[in-house]
Amino acid sequence: MIIIKFVSRSLSLLRQAVHDVNVHKQKHSLVGGKWYQHWWQQCKLMFANGITADDYYLYGLFRPEVSWAEKLTYMGCHERWRWVAPVSPEHYKFLTENKLIFSHYLHASQIPVARVYGTYGPKGLSDDGQLLRTPQQFEKWLMQRDLDNLFIKPVAGTRGVGVLSLGEKIEPGRWQKLPQGEISLPEILAHFQAQPHLDTYLIEERLNPHQALAKFAPNVLHTARIISSYDEDVCIHAAMMRLASADQVADNTSLGNMSAAIELATGRLQHGSVRHNGIAQPQAIHESSGLAVEGFQLPDWQETLSLVHRASRCVHFNGVLAWDVALTDKGPVVIEANSLFDLHWQATASRGLLSTTLYDYMCKHHLEKRIGFHLH
Repeated sequence: MIIIKFVSRSLSLLRQAVHDVNVHKQKHSLVGGKWYQHWWQQCKLMFANGITADDYYLYGLFRPEVSWAEKLTYMGCHERWRWVAPVSPEHYKFLTENKLIFSHYLHASQIPVARVYGTYGPKGLSDDGQLLRTPQQFEKWLMQRDLDNLFIKPVAGTRGVGVLSLGEKIEPGRWQKLPQGEISLPEILAHFQAQPHLDTYLIEERLNPHQALAKFAPNVLHTARIISSYDEDVCIHAAMMRLASADQVADNTSLGNMSAAIELATGRLQHGSVRHNGIAQPQAIHESSGLAVEGFQLPDWQETLSLVHRASRCVHFNGVLAWDVALTDKGPVVIEANSLFDLHWQATASRGLLSTTLYDYMCKHHLEKRIGFHLH
């Protein structure tokens, strides 16, 4: 059995290494050097910690000033389920993966979340019991409820794809489309139909950013990504802030938005970064607002940490989670949590997650040996 597992894992690494050749051939010209030299170094990091070619460039591991010891503190996304699964069992994944179920669960646990009005899709249902499964049912319900200030997003996480943000109602059947423009009911339905692979949408209240964060962009929510674990009690290991541009509907970094690491003790932002061609580049000034990022004091930070502690205890059966918390004008609100989360904090903070207290948690549960073949 041990031999079978070893062979299976080796073949998986080999397939990834072959795939990564093309990534290096495309990107090595952006950073200099020979593609095969970058590929060989990345393969060693993948063998150790699951670093893929995309991780290698995103985290800046091609930079000669980063020591090998520092590079070994970075975790990659290749088969990251290997270390997540033992502490976040498969049969609990539905709770965090389905935004509707998770929202109802947290609300019942008295954790602040955005109000959910319903879902639209094959099994769509409103909070007042009406079916929302066809365009006709959706149109009738929306006109009857006379709702505005809505945020509509796919139930399954899509990193900002398929999201709509509606502001004030202009007239029956027409709303402000944020961050700019207008949108009609037929255009909303056309939006759903244009993306058939996203079959179910969550319809919830649109939250407003805290006044201090609205200076960066007033019509989009800025969220903190906070990585926590539960072992007898909650421990918070790392956090970053996503700062949306004024022309974006959501703050996902995959959409080109800025992010900055957060000093856990104080809630002050550290240096910022933005992705360009899949590489995290330092950026001191938030582009659309012109505001300096480093040193910015986040509002309600201690309340945000307290909220994550409370929410984590509600889902203690998930050992490690990444929480997305919105800092709103009414206080911190949980947006979602992810058990199989991206590791992009490392790109923002310019340091590996294994340099944080998460490594201590992983060692206690023997997870560090599941990342790669562990060459530390």
